[in-house]
Amino acid sequence: MLQTIQSKKTQSRGGNFAIVASRYNARYVDAMLRAAKTELLRAGGTVQIVRVPGAYEIPVVAAKLARQSTLNSQL
Repeated sequence: MLQTIQSKKTQSRGGNFAIVASRYNARYVDAMLRAAKTELLRAGGTVQIVRVPGAYEIPVVAAKLARQSTLNSQL
């Protein structure tokens, strides 16, 4: 079972973020995805979530997203 931790206050700066997440092991991935999305939204950012079948597809999709000039960062 994942432990809940309290986040520290951050300065809101906004930004455009993408998260590439696997559908495999959804029980764990979905929990981490929710936490990451919550923190990015709390910081004033916009979040694009891209789901892929498994871990092998993550680098391919991440490379494609990296070529987009609209993103500040990707996870």
